[in-house]
Amino acid sequence: MLILINDHWVSRENARVNLLSDAFMYGFGVFETLRTFGNRKVFRLKEHVDRLFASATAIGLAVKYSAPEIISMVNRVVAAADYPLQQLKIIATPEDLIIISTELIIDESVYAGASVISIVQHRALPHVKSLSYLECFLAYRRAQKAGCFEALLVDEAGYVYEGSRSNLFWFEGETLVTRKEGVLAGITRQAICDISPFPVAYANITLADLMKRSEIFLSNTTRGIVPIVKIDDMVIGTGKRGKNTEMLMEKYKQLVSRF
Repeated sequence: MLILINDHWVSRENARVNLLSDAFMYGFGVFETLRTFGNRKVFRLKEHVDRLFASATAIGLAVKYSAPEIISMVNRVVAAADYPLQQLKIIATPEDLIIISTELIIDESVYAGASVISIVQHRALPHVKSLSYLECFLAYRRAQKAGCFEALLVDEAGYVYEGSRSNLFWFEGETLVTRKEGVLAGITRQAICDISPFPVAYANITLADLMKRSEIFLSNTTRGIVPIVKIDDMVIGTGKRGKNTEMLMEKYKQLVSRF
């Protein structure tokens, strides 16, 4: 693990935050999660930093450093790591700019198809990657305890929004569909829309209707595209990842391999 705080290296044992900070007391801060693909480059780094600033602006947080300075710090951390695949986190608080790198280890079995649970939960500020993350944390922990990859967040009317840490896609025939409003504008989500050989549409869907779709997948920065083959007790489609999802997974693999 590597930790850089305000452009200074800090050991894990000596990493400290201000206990009286609004970040600690109230979750007043923003973050981004990023990854490398073993080539010492961060996938869509600029887009992630831009979204960090957009989140900060949305809650009235002044970030201590400029976007070019943060990009330079991230690249400094990436270059210093001695492991090929990295998961990085940028955290901005009123006092600090923190960058953390850990080795990224992925269970490849999820790409064959993963299970999720549904939870009645919705984030208060879905367009902001805020440190006030308790709802998503608890939802994800429930999914993990249930032996599932992720938790789908559903409102009281039964509409599905996103995962606790991922965006949701499904197919309507040969059209790729995702929700546009009330969800985080995912960086990987946008990359998938950009490379999709299928028409892309935006729509809302209930959990009951989602379970009737034959191909569903989630996307996030660290895992890319993860096919969903089971929601709660309902098997999706054939119980295996679909051909359209496989095509998109291959397109995404080609995208990141060229990066």
